[in-house]
This record gives sequence, structure tokens and C-alpha cells, in this order.
Amino acid sequence: KSEEGLYQVVFARCKPTGASTTVSFELKATFYNVDSSGSRDYLTAGETSLPTVYFLLSFLFLGMTVFWVYYCRKHNDFVHHVHMMMAVLLMFKAMSLLFHAVSYHFIKVQGQPVGWNVIYYIFAFLKGTMFFVVILLVGTGWSMLKPYLDAKEKQILMIVLPLQVLDNIALVVIEEMSPGSEAWLTWRDVLNLFDIICCCLVLFPIVWQIRHLRIAAATDGKAERNMNKLKQYRNFYIAVVAYIYFTRIIVRLLG
Repeated sequence: KSEEGLYQVVFARCKPTGASTTVSFELKATFYNVDSSGSRDYLTAGETSLPTVYFLLSFLFLGMTVFWVYYCRKHNDFVHHVHMMMAVLLMFKAMSLLFHAVSYHFIKVQGQPVGWNVIYYIFAFLKGTMFFVVILLVGTGWSMLKPYLDAKEKQILMIVLPLQVLDNIALVVIEEMSPGSEAWLTWRDVLNLFDIICCCLVLFPIVWQIRHLRIAAATDGKAERNMNKLKQYRNFYIAVVAYIYFTRIIVRLLG
């Protein structure tokens, strides 16, 4: 049919008198749209532009990576180890978007990702893990305020890393399963649960650091310097909360 929409294949068999009550058959269905040029498009009407969108976003993040490296080299005296980790995070983000675009492109033209989805899952795993590690390290002040992590911060890091491994396993499962099945819904809930737990855990070190800076500003002689750092960490806390709110709540409500 030429009209876009949701189509279903329904099989019904009336039971004839005295006949067998069982039916056995094999059904092979291929779903695709036909674009203006007459070629097949195996993506849904709502997803057909995703390869282009992901390609553009990958180049955007690649440009941000180049700019960040250039900026860090220009201000080398103020660069710490965590800033280099941010550059690696941007690169992982750009590569995950690029291979996601390639995967969707092959799904669009051939109906299957022909292995490109595996590379996307690898970079998505690296990006997701690195993202929470960087937020944790920035929130604790590692390499900028202190060269170490205390016991509580290490415990949170050791909790977040396994959760991110399970989170990415859930991502692979729901990407490879048919939406709507009972197992798919279960793995989707697991993905959302672990994602929210990780987002909540990364807030604790930031709050601890803000509390530490507030106490330090009131006790030592470097009140102005500590107040400036306190203001920066408050802004960082607001940015993280806003990111969690929009990407974990607003997006799902819109979906």
C-alpha cells in the first residue's frame, strides 16, 4: 500500500466439522516503504531520516572534539588529566553516533545492519561508561582540586562501573529484540532503572564537594578562592541535574 501507517497481518481459521484442529504453516513477511525514487526503505516512516541525523551529529561532536583539543593545547597551563578524559569522551560520542548512522543506513537499504551494529555497541559502551566516570571525577574534584579519591568516592565509582556494564547489556538486548514482547519490556525497564540509579549516584560526590568547599570557605584564609570554586561546583551541580531531568524524564514523557 502507498499510504503510511501501521499494518497488521491477521490469520484466522474457522473450525470445520470433523476436521483437524491444528494448523501448521510458515509465514515470511518483509516490511518496507517505497521512497520517491522507487527504491525500498526498510526503516519506518518516522525513522527514515535517522541515518542523516546521526551522521550530522557525529560530525558536530567530532568538531567539538577538535575544538576542545585545540583549546586545551592553547591553555596548557590549566589543563588537567580529567580534561584529556573529556576529549576521549567526545571522541567516543562522535564514533558511537557515526557507527549508529552507518548501522541505520544499512538497515534502511538492506533491511539489516550487516555487523555495523556490533561496532556501535562497542563505542556506545565506552561512551556510556566514560561519561559517568568523567562526571564522577569532575564532581569529586580529582586532578583539579586533589590528586586522589577518598573511600566513599571509590565505592560509588565501583558501583557505577558494574551498573554501566549491565546498562549497556540491556541496551544491546532491547536493540536486538522485537519491541512489545514481554522480555523486551523487562529489559527496557532494567535499562531505565540502572540509568536512573547511575544518574542519582553521580550527584553524591558533587554534593560532598560543595559541602567541603563551603566549610573550607568559612574556616581558612582563602575564602574568596573557595567561594569561586563553590560557585563553579554549584553551576556544575545544576547542569548535571538539568541533564538528568531532560534526558531521563522529559524525553521519556515526550516519547
